[in-house]
Amino acid sequence: MTRGYINMSLDRTLEGRRIELMWCNDPHTKLRPGSRGTIKWERFDDVWSEEHIAVAWDDGSNLNLLKGQDHYKVFPEGEGGEEDE
Repeated sequence: MTRGYINMSLDRTLEGRRIELMWCNDPHTKLRPGSRGTIKWERFDDVWSEEHIAVAWDDGSNLNLLKGQDHYKVFPEGEGGEEDE
């Protein structure tokens, strides 16, 4: 029996950048448009063909975003902090 290889490559290009939620389709999240957080990592899962963005949300929420499904704004490096609101 051959085991398949799952490619879930990590991308740290956006790690540490600030992000703001514009809209997401998760009806159970406490996050609202305008919620901000810091990107921990990005990962592409080639089994599901989805790109996940893990975020440390300022309010403590644990919702990952999905590129192409959720809407968000990534701030340029050094921007997007509370002082920029």
